[in-house]
Amino acid sequence: MSRVEQPTRRRKHRRRSDGTGGAQEGAADRSTAEEQHWKWRTFPVAFAFAVGVFMMSWLAFVPGLNILLFAVSMVAVALGLAHIFVRQVVARRRRE
Repeated sequence: MSRVEQPTRRRKHRRRSDGTGGAQEGAADRSTAEEQHWKWRTFPVAFAFAVGVFMMSWLAFVPGLNILLFAVSMVAVALGLAHIFVRQVVARRRRE
């Protein structure tokens, strides 16, 4: 058979594990997958919810429920602000 008549065989390109770039490429694939799903059980989400409930408890005047929501949300907002403040203090001390 001549060279033209032979069926062309294509090689499958495999990535060789030479120790460079493999972890970075895998991390890039994971980051795009993680961007598609929001992480709901995180501090920013919980803090935003607590602030929302706190502000709603000021605006909504339901006699029995308002006091309970206000107290719980006030504790949650206080804990969230304490968390933010402590992380800022720790970050400043690490820089020094």
